Amino acid sequence: MAPILAGVTPDAAGAGTAPPAGRAAAALVGRAGELARLRERLARAAAGQPCVALVTGPEGIGKTALLEALAREADGARVVRAGGDELEARLSFAAAEQLARRLGDPVAAAALAGGPDPRAAGAELLRLLAGAAADGPLLVVLDDAQWADGPSLAGLTYAMRRMYADPVMLAVASRDDAVGRLPGGLRRLAREEPGLDLALEGLRAHALAELAARLGGELPSPRAAARLREHTGGNPLHAAALLGELEPGALDRADLPLPAPRSSRELVLARLAGLSPEARALASAAAVLGRRAPLRAAGGMAGLDDPLPALQEAIDAGLLELVDRPAGREVVFRAPLARGAVYHHLGPVRRAELHSAAAGLTDGDAVLAHRAAAALVPDAALADELAGAARRELARAPAAAGALQLAAARAEPDAARAGRRLVVAIEMLLDGGEVGQAGALEPELAAVADGAARAAALGRLALVRGRADEAEVLLADAWSRAAGPARPGAALHLAELACARGRGAAAREWAERARADAAATGRLGDRALALLALGRGLDGAVEDGLRLLPGGPDAAAEPLAARGILRLAAGDAAGAVADLEPAVAAAPDGPGLAWRLAARAALALAERRLGRWDEALAHAELGVALARDGEQRWLLGILEAVLAALLAGRGELEPAAEHLAAAVALAGETGLGSAAAGAAWAAVEAGAAGDDPARTLEGLAVLDRAAPAGAAPPGAAARVPGAAEALAELGRGEEADRLLAALEEDPPADPAARAALARARGVTEAARGRPFAAAFARARDLLGDLAAPLESARLDEAEGRALRRAGDLRAAAARLDAARTAYARLGARPALARCERELAACGPAGRGARARERPLTPQERAVAELVAAGLTNRAIAARLVVSVKTVEFHLANAFAKMGVRSRTQLAVALTRDRSSA
Repeated sequence: MAPILAGVTPDAAGAGTAPPAGRAAAALVGRAGELARLRERLARAAAGQPCVALVTGPEGIGKTALLEALAREADGARVVRAGGDELEARLSFAAAEQLARRLGDPVAAAALAGGPDPRAAGAELLRLLAGAAADGPLLVVLDDAQWADGPSLAGLTYAMRRMYADPVMLAVASRDDAVGRLPGGLRRLAREEPGLDLALEGLRAHALAELAARLGGELPSPRAAARLREHTGGNPLHAAALLGELEPGALDRADLPLPAPRSSRELVLARLAGLSPEARALASAAAVLGRRAPLRAAGGMAGLDDPLPALQEAIDAGLLELVDRPAGREVVFRAPLARGAVYHHLGPVRRAELHSAAAGLTDGDAVLAHRAAAALVPDAALADELAGAARRELARAPAAAGALQLAAARAEPDAARAGRRLVVAIEMLLDGGEVGQAGALEPELAAVADGAARAAALGRLALVRGRADEAEVLLADAWSRAAGPARPGAALHLAELACARGRGAAAREWAERARADAAATGRLGDRALALLALGRGLDGAVEDGLRLLPGGPDAAAEPLAARGILRLAAGDAAGAVADLEPAVAAAPDGPGLAWRLAARAALALAERRLGRWDEALAHAELGVALARDGEQRWLLGILEAVLAALLAGRGELEPAAEHLAAAVALAGETGLGSAAAGAAWAAVEAGAAGDDPARTLEGLAVLDRAAPAGAAPPGAAARVPGAAEALAELGRGEEADRLLAALEEDPPADPAARAALARARGVTEAARGRPFAAAFARARDLLGDLAAPLESARLDEAEGRALRRAGDLRAAAARLDAARTAYARLGARPALARCERELAACGPAGRGARARERPLTPQERAVAELVAAGLTNRAIAARLVVSVKTVEFHLANAFAKMGVRSRTQLAVALTRDRSSA
């Protein structure tokens, strides 16, 4: 019998499809409300309110169809499309390059393909989008964002955060189970006005009935529609597939259970079975060659002198497409699942035959990959070739090297050698950040003969997963028993573990051993030197550590990262940024993922110190995403803490609380001192942002309860000033005094940290009714010429509060007004609100200071100052990394607020304003 929808045949993606004329109409069933909301956001963007729309939902829910409908109706707007690809998810800036090419700028595309850092890419994308929108509204559609590479997403977020008046709408579609991988800043732009965060739900029963009608069939009753809704959750993909399979009346037969929709594999194979032998052979060859296959190679493997008729047949069936590439024409599967279905349907013997044929048509490491796939029995010579290729690939791409080495282990006939190859494969995969893939091999690793190399691999797995005690036992055992290359590796990882625990002496000891061992084997010297320097820094000898580390453009990533971390500890935030930016810019599949993550955390802190909070947030958000994706739990806690503190300072208290909770949990689970210190600092920052000293102390108490018995409170330098200020605010000045005295005996190296300690001393002295001016003066001297606007503002605020309570209202108002101005420029909303309350409490003096408040926002003032300096709008846009329309928007507001009509008048008004301040 015919199915309910006789005119529907299954497509390659697994959905029932009508003939082409009806497909677009069917795609939008039940989505009128969602489409109207998207249209309204596009209209607002066209009117100069740039926005981000995020459309999420499970596979098949209709995200792509909805955005395509929006694009079709975007009259008067230029539409540019880009999309993520599962095979390109690890290629830095792949999506950004695709977008640049479709915007018609091949030069920018080539620059993005070169792999700039996210901030440079963001600036380039900002230029491209603003330029494309100069002549009218621009709609950018980014589909399958769950497969887009992280750096491209970070760059787009950076660009969209800097648009204020450009007619640009970014519409992003992502599977809901992968939304957490998108940058937090992008998600916030969608949640905040004028953005749109649109989670698609399943279609209602009446909409499913309409879907059936549009696809050429008819549901027999409302009960049948309700049953279909209940069974499929309203997913149009599943519903359409099921409707194409069920016999008439099945939905009304409550006594018969409904089948699950057939898998994509079954649907694809049904299409495949309807093809001619030539078309099936072409599809099979293409499946073996990969998602994209050269047409000539696929036709040759299929034995076709002229592959075009077979290709046309596969295209008509919805399986394949033909794409023109610079290197030639390629055969592409319409859906990754379609390729997988065809590939696995071949069976092992036929697959092996085709892989063997493919090996003769390819070159480089692809030949080895095909030969390995064709090997149905072990082959020692092939194993040796694969291992050699892995060694050659290791320096450039450890993850790819690990895959080759794993293939060598699979091909190795000797069990002992296969075990050793497996251990090396796991180490390579860990070098490339593929913790999940390496961890999946742990059961096989357990079967390998016990030895130093196995213990080192198991110990390293335990380390990155945050199981510190287990890691230490395994790695120490590996080092004591090893006599070859595993020895310096084990020592190196023990030094990394010591650093993560905050144990400087142990880090130095293991780093020295690693250097001695590496000298004998010629490996790992740069990383050992970096750890030795960090170990000295942990013990307070920051300058000694810096003297060990080379700088300059030829420095390796690990020494650069360590140098940047130590320069930040020495108070040189600008110098730290100069070292850390190139350290984090290494290729995503290159060596040293853990080092890049640690460098990114330090870079976020350095940018925060310099008052560049947008950049700091971008680095922290990307760091958290990379650490989560890479399962680097031993470093994730630090990054979660940094992000929590930054969000709290901006007043985004709810997401800050979520990240702080994650940081606290990781500190307890891993037992690492660095994670605990970071969480303690973040708890202090969150409590200060919420103006809740009791919350600060409770957050620290939670961490202390989670610490090992007898362990010292984590992160004294980070936590003590904030904890002392909280105690003083609660009237517990004597406790604050004792807390500060302990740290003052051994103060931190960072002058900004020492200034925070002196500031806390001033707050405590004021709370106890004692002279406080000297402590605040010492803090001011320590800050000196440091570029630390946040710390300076906190000092002004703290001294202003102390002066107000001491009755010196005029002096208090002056300090508080200075703090308020700095907080406004930083966007530190909670601190700004505190200053407003304190100024109000100053009475007439406070009102006088408030009357002198600049009416300009921080963005308007930045633009106005540059205008007064004589810069053009285009030069200002380049300086501030914003669009020209954004400059025009802020400048118009500044003109209106200051009552001027020309750039010359604005310069005069600013000069008068500064002199009266």
